[in-house]
Amino acid sequence: SGTLVGAIRNIVNALLGLAAVVATIFIIIGGVRYIASQGDEDAAVEAKGTILYALLGLIVIALSAVLVNFIINSI
Repeated sequence: SGTLVGAIRNIVNALLGLAAVVATIFIIIGGVRYIASQGDEDAAVEAKGTILYALLGLIVIALSAVLVNFIINSI
């Protein structure tokens, strides 16, 4: 059963890492869109939204990683 828990931990951590990479890519995309908006208020607002939601996603990913690892270590 110890190997099963270790395998689950590895899979969950890999998926959380992948989600963090995707969120980071969206932060970069939002930054590029913000720079490319060149004063267009609507485009700048959309880019800021992309960055905000990606940052919120990173926070949720980090908290879920802590929670999942805490639960797995408790088992």
